[in-house]
Amino acid sequence: MRRRPRATWPLRARTDPRSLMRRQRLAVRALAYACDERDFSRLVRVLHPDATLYVDSGGRVRAPLEPVGGRARIVDMLVRFLDAHPEAVAVECPVNGEPGIALHTGHDIVGVVTVGLRAERISRVWLVVNPDKLRAWNAH
Repeated sequence: MRRRPRATWPLRARTDPRSLMRRQRLAVRALAYACDERDFSRLVRVLHPDATLYVDSGGRVRAPLEPVGGRARIVDMLVRFLDAHPEAVAVECPVNGEPGIALHTGHDIVGVVTVGLRAERISRVWLVVNPDKLRAWNAH
């Protein structure tokens, strides 16, 4: 029985760090724009249907304790967060060396967002609202 040759080029192309970073940057930019414009139909489009939101509140801010699954529920959570901070502006910035978003109110950072991708859409959203973790962001 003959073995099939391994397809290495497409695998390498998908996992190329520069390609991944560029796709993350584009996804983050689309998410930041949707948040700034409060364009929730655009927000739905950038999220993967099976996306998951993880919120780190440190128990100090009201937030879900378990991951939030599904595009509609994530949009609902983000809408509520943005409604609670109507003056918040989404600014693209590096977060742990990867593209991310700082949500600031002009003088305070109220949240930091990072994302993971699947099929060119955002499949994982990490939202940090823990005041202890945001202290370093607000020290500047």
